[in-house]
Amino acid sequence: MYRDLYRNANAEDAFDHFEEQRETNVEYLRTLPRSAGERRARHQQAGEITLQQMLHEWTMHDLGHIRQIAELVRARKHLQAAGKLGDSYHLKP
Repeated sequence: MYRDLYRNANAEDAFDHFEEQRETNVEYLRTLPRSAGERRARHQQAGEITLQQMLHEWTMHDLGHIRQIAELVRARKHLQAAGKLGDSYHLKP
């Protein structure tokens, strides 16, 4: 679903948009009292969750993407140096 959304996107524009959205969200969260972490909502799959739990999941989700980006950067670096041996890998530019 999201892969198709970003497949042809400009990486810099997509990251700029992400950064702007994240800054807006973090600024809003900083205005909330500490007790807001106990606010509850219903998640479609997980059932009842707190804001604090959602923020921890948000962090884990972002860290997962950071790991993916780091792996791609490393793979592309080594792929270039592999010469013909790297031809069987399908990393898109």
